[in-house]
Amino acid sequence: MVSNATDDQVTIVTTGWDAKWVNQSLQMIATSNSDFKGILYFMIIYSMAILFHSAFINGRKFRVIRVVNDFAAVVSLIQAAAFLRCSSGCSLRESAYLLNVLANTICGGISQICDNYIVFNRYVAVAYSVTNTHKYIALIYLFLFGYVSWVPFFTIVPWFYDVNGVFVYSLVVLLSIYGFFLSYVLYDLFYTLLIVRRLTGVTLRSLAIKSIIHNIISVCGAIAYSFWFPYGVLIYNIAVMTSIHFLFNWKIERAHWKYVKKQSIGPSSITNVVAASPSAGTINTKAIQVQPTQQKNQL
Repeated sequence: MVSNATDDQVTIVTTGWDAKWVNQSLQMIATSNSDFKGILYFMIIYSMAILFHSAFINGRKFRVIRVVNDFAAVVSLIQAAAFLRCSSGCSLRESAYLLNVLANTICGGISQICDNYIVFNRYVAVAYSVTNTHKYIALIYLFLFGYVSWVPFFTIVPWFYDVNGVFVYSLVVLLSIYGFFLSYVLYDLFYTLLIVRRLTGVTLRSLAIKSIIHNIISVCGAIAYSFWFPYGVLIYNIAVMTSIHFLFNWKIERAHWKYVKKQSIGPSSITNVVAASPSAGTINTKAIQVQPTQQKNQL
């Protein structure tokens, strides 16, 4: 997930109130090779395309999925711009603020929140309701294992310890694997299994399948983020944007519910909706087939 800068990239900061924090912050690398820059340019263009498409299909309606989608696209764009700025060379102080704080902590954290929220939100859409206890446990789990395992090392810890030191840096790497990565996989796997249990319900089958696909993409993004730095950071954000936008944008959801409605009131299901009694001329209520009302997910 993280990497030390080489010695020729480090210039000790001697002035400023934040000199200690800058010097002890994780020395990030924004490689200048053409492959990395190519991904950055693609990520910027891709993020803008998703934002424009989101605005086109949603108009002035700010649905939950649209807000999450747009946040993921905006922070991905900003993150790519920050990496692009430092790929051509930047000072130690610029690197600390642009890469550690802006790109990784703020943008990376928001992108992770968007993805974690969608995983939980799609389960709620399938399950219809979740207890408050369930919500609090999920929130505490994510906070302790998904965020505390890496955020402090980019923000608070450098005020007290040199994150580039052997011990602290080794701790960062271990927590990125056994803290962030494993907790991420277990979180997605847990809700994937809960959704799989509900695949027998025909009305929500397509939504459940899309949720499972998203969770698989999410895990793949987490793998890239944890083990293929710095490329994995970009791959992770691209995966988050893609899965949210193309699996859960409102047009797909609307098409899903239209299909459900059509299936529930189609010709095959209403052949005997009303049958008249030939002897008494009254309505035969036994022949009326009442279809259950489908609950729409609040998007």
